[in-house]
Amino acid sequence: MLRKIFGKYLEEIEELRKRSSELENENIKLREYQVLAQQLEERLKELEGITQEIENERERTNYYKTRSEQLDARIKNLRKVIRNLRINQKQKIESLRKEIKELEEMLEEAILDGRGLVGYLLTHNIKRMENPENPEFSIIYHYDVDGTTSASLVYQYLREKGEDNIAIIPRYLNTSLKDWEELLETLSNSKQIFVLDLSFSPGYLEIPSRNVTFISDKKPRAKTKGFEIIYDENSCTAETTYRFLKKDKFKGKNAKRIVEMGKMGDGILRPDEEVKRLGISLQINPKISRNVVYELGENGAIMDETLWRTIDECASLFSHIRNYIMKKSRIVYEDPSYIFVEFPSISFCENYILSNLREMKRKNVVGIVKDHRTTHFLIKIKRGETETIEKIREYCELNNLDCYFHHYAGHIYVPRKYSEKVLEDLKNVIKGDLLLVSSS
Repeated sequence: MLRKIFGKYLEEIEELRKRSSELENENIKLREYQVLAQQLEERLKELEGITQEIENERERTNYYKTRSEQLDARIKNLRKVIRNLRINQKQKIESLRKEIKELEEMLEEAILDGRGLVGYLLTHNIKRMENPENPEFSIIYHYDVDGTTSASLVYQYLREKGEDNIAIIPRYLNTSLKDWEELLETLSNSKQIFVLDLSFSPGYLEIPSRNVTFISDKKPRAKTKGFEIIYDENSCTAETTYRFLKKDKFKGKNAKRIVEMGKMGDGILRPDEEVKRLGISLQINPKISRNVVYELGENGAIMDETLWRTIDECASLFSHIRNYIMKKSRIVYEDPSYIFVEFPSISFCENYILSNLREMKRKNVVGIVKDHRTTHFLIKIKRGETETIEKIREYCELNNLDCYFHHYAGHIYVPRKYSEKVLEDLKNVIKGDLLLVSSS
């Protein structure tokens, strides 16, 4: 009986072991299912994130699509604007250029007005020399020392002939042919016209049925008809004028001293203090040259104390002007023999400043003066260096530049757009690095 019970008990134990083993296996599977469920849950979260990104991307795509449509519309509008700008571009550029030109001309006029104001303030006490309305004789001259002394010699000559209906007309050195024609037309009643120490621009100038005598130290660059042309590039105009007048038995008052002053003003002789002061005052205010012509013409010397006081005041003012201009100027090139100086827009007495600089530095000097249209190169060469000035002259002639040279000085006028090239060429001509051949 016990054996039977024990056997049954063993069977139940075996059955329980099997059941326990099955439960253990099921428990292992359950844990695996839990891990798998956790992995699935994590994957589900990833899928939810991807879904959200897809949704966001869809929204961005819609935004970019809308933005693209907006940009396309703006591009179309911009193309229309660009098309309109291209249509009107030429007119607008021309309009802007015109405005710039007008502003530059206003600036230049303001500068000239400033110079005129300085001259007026210095000379307002001087008696103004009035020209007759219908002069029988006219003297047109450059207002520097050489031109002024030449004019005074012609004035003396006419006074010796008993003439007193004489017009004294100072002019700038470079006057256009159109201005010459207009000026000479206003002098239609003059029996004789003297043109002294001036230069004609290239071109053709004809004065029919007129008695015009041209005397200068510069060869006229224009072809002329109706003129008596007298020039000597190896003398100053005053000396050439004196030789011409002597042929008609001209005596003159203190004529040799006046010719000497002309030579000093032209750089042939070293200027004394009187000529230095006179030259400075004529540069600052050319209008007083008429008073100087009258004084030298009537008396052979400047006797008017008011005029001399004005000349002294100009010389005193010049020392301050020179310091200001040199402070505002800049050296653009310098080597052992040469110095190039660019002057400021508002500038006075450049020739005298360059002469002082040449003497102080003991170098050849080139001044650069610019306005809104033209660049003016002023060249001052040391005595004895004629070879250099001839090289520069040859360069200018080969390249058809507007220029003139006499003695140890030269002037070159070029349009602003060519100024940098001419500046570089001048440096190379001076150094001997430029082959002198025509650019054409």
